[in-house]
Amino acid sequence: MNQIEEIVTSFIRGSTVTAGVVSLLFMLFRSQPITLFTATSAEKIFFSKEKKLSILTIRYLFQVFIVSISMFSVFVHSYDNNISYYKVILWVMIIYLIIGFMFFIWKLIGYKSFKNYIKSIGFKTKLTILLSALLYCCVLIILPAFYLGNTVDQQTFDFELTSDNFFVEIIVVYVSFLLFSCVVLFYVKLIFKLCIEYDLFSDKSIYILLNENGVEEKWFVFYPVDKDTFLLGNEPHHDESLEFRYIERADLLKYKMNVFKREDAT
Repeated sequence: MNQIEEIVTSFIRGSTVTAGVVSLLFMLFRSQPITLFTATSAEKIFFSKEKKLSILTIRYLFQVFIVSISMFSVFVHSYDNNISYYKVILWVMIIYLIIGFMFFIWKLIGYKSFKNYIKSIGFKTKLTILLSALLYCCVLIILPAFYLGNTVDQQTFDFELTSDNFFVEIIVVYVSFLLFSCVVLFYVKLIFKLCIEYDLFSDKSIYILLNENGVEEKWFVFYPVDKDTFLLGNEPHHDESLEFRYIERADLLKYKMNVFKREDAT
């Protein structure tokens, strides 16, 4: 463990940081996170837009916190440590990012051929691509911190506890990673969106069957527009739907709710 690791560890054990973490956890549990985040697909459709926004906000802030802490931890571990095969590890990660970027370009240029390829491959290959996508996300998070930790100018950031600017330097580095993690999360979410789009893992929607002139039609339940009325659409996602209708909450509860996965349509 290098000097900066010892200092950061002792700082984290400090009462101020502990109190801050306890306060944050208290605020989170007041918003009933277990109920919000463990709700089933059928339960989530009854959430108001405000509650869904609060879920997304809390989830995003938590993700930013985890990513920034991960990047900062990698930086702290890499700083002033002689990591074996540093250049080899660095170039492997860079090449992996380039290959992933080329994969993404193929998706943009040859959309149909790419989609046909994804549909034609078996489960094991899909699982391999999914794991590769997850590894790609990890590399996106690790690479910048790993590189900076090994190349940062130690005269600019000496991280000496006796230095007058020690805590300022620590805060500057962490805030930098905090801001950068927002950019990284954008690409991570884009990767997960592509994985859902190509059925690498399922995206669930809830629908009911309505009888229209003797014919049963699927209508997907999106969200409540007010406390008594829900919005329905003819496609699994709001942006894909061309037809919409409303249904009262009391009427909706009379129908059996079905779970739809994208692969069900293929």
